[in-house]
Amino acid sequence: MTGLRRTAICVAVAALIAGLAPSITRGATPGFTVVERALATELARQLTEDRSIKAPKSIALAYARVYMKRAYRLDVEPAKAIAKHLLPLGRRFKDSENRQRLQHFAWSIDAVLRGADLKEVLATLTFAAESTFSKADKELFVEQVLANASRYASPLAIVKIIDLANDNGLVGKRRRDLLSWVIAQVRRGENPEYIRQIHVSIAEATPNFRQQQEFLDKCYRAVRRGVAASALAKAVAQMQERQQTTRRINETLDRVLALYGAGRPFDEAVRTVMPPKKEEEEE
Repeated sequence: MTGLRRTAICVAVAALIAGLAPSITRGATPGFTVVERALATELARQLTEDRSIKAPKSIALAYARVYMKRAYRLDVEPAKAIAKHLLPLGRRFKDSENRQRLQHFAWSIDAVLRGADLKEVLATLTFAAESTFSKADKELFVEQVLANASRYASPLAIVKIIDLANDNGLVGKRRRDLLSWVIAQVRRGENPEYIRQIHVSIAEATPNFRQQQEFLDKCYRAVRRGVAASALAKAVAQMQERQQTTRRINETLDRVLALYGAGRPFDEAVRTVMPPKKEEEEE
């Protein structure tokens, strides 16, 4: 948002926010600019006056104060979309539940500021809310996923990994361990979309979580040795389509990695071990 646009917003909303502004500024930490306070007040006004939301004033002000800390970087509309998604319509919640939603609001805003797609952030919140996870597991999931979501780390890709694990019957500690493993890779700079693709391929071959995890470990050891995760995900998908069994996929990958370790480019090693089929060559 340009400086001129921010100035225009301040002027435009000044007459509308007279009733809400004192409530926000009373609880505001010193150091916020007039623009930041005006944007936060505008958010509170919209949350209370929008007929599709109608948030109680006290709750709208609480969201506005969280937003004010980030208002210099994020427009009102995406902040409003996140708040609207989190605010259950027609209900008042206990203080503890409101604090939880405010924390989710803060994590969500920060994820969007790091470049995460707003729709994917909202989908992550929906998945957690509709899941059968325990309360503690829901909090762990939302915190870990949104805290590491960015332009380069899709939160929805992580959601899909955990969703597939759920379909395979993974629960409790093993599901938490998988989430922790995925987050550890993301923190190293890995794209969770390629983790998801590899996970899908190996899950097609075996429902056994231990075998899936061992295979993921093998793949990401290779990534740390220099194999591009995108190329590896593509190769593993080809192996799954051709080999079907976990044992044969592992054997094929071992042969490819042995050639790669001996100095062959990875793509060449894949072609050597798995020569293209005739129809692939024609394409």
